[in-house]
Amino acid sequence: MEIYAVQALDLRKFIAEESCTTPEAMEILGVSRARLNQMVKKGKLTPIKKTGYISRYFKQDLLERKEELIALR
Repeated sequence: MEIYAVQALDLRKFIAEESCTTPEAMEILGVSRARLNQMVKKGKLTPIKKTGYISRYFKQDLLERKEELIALR
């Protein structure tokens, strides 16, 4: 049972450090919610989990997309 508890804690740590919510994604990218939703609909950004209005994104995906957005500006 201890191994499972450690794995669960590691998973929680990974999720907390490597993913973010929609408001955090908006802040990282410097875009509005509408623009973020547009990026998702066009397939330029994919949430790792979507539950109702709440989505989670990999931070690495957001940072890569941010670099692309900066290059386009």
